[in-house]
Amino acid sequence: RQPMDDNDDDDDHSEENIPTKRRSHSRQPINVQEGASRDRSATPSKRNRFTEIEKHAIKKGLELYGVGRWVDIKDYMSEELSTRTTVNIKDCYRTMVKRGEIVPVQE
Repeated sequence: RQPMDDNDDDDDHSEENIPTKRRSHSRQPINVQEGASRDRSATPSKRNRFTEIEKHAIKKGLELYGVGRWVDIKDYMSEELSTRTTVNIKDCYRTMVKRGEIVPVQE
């Protein structure tokens, strides 16, 4: 659209020359019940530290598969890492590197 000039003919009613009135849309407040929150699970999960057995399994998996192959490591060491997700395993690896418990493996 082009802005209307003061010289525009007011009798011309084509769509291009009709000014539009902009409405302000006010948002209605969302009706939220007091105390309501997203239900992620029935009970919050407790963080459990990795055991030495689990850390050893991750180290062995890293030797076999390398960094980034978290699914392969979890599958191969399934008995030792059965309660851990691949993200848990990756985070444990990063923590062990940060603490100097393991030398970073080249990707």
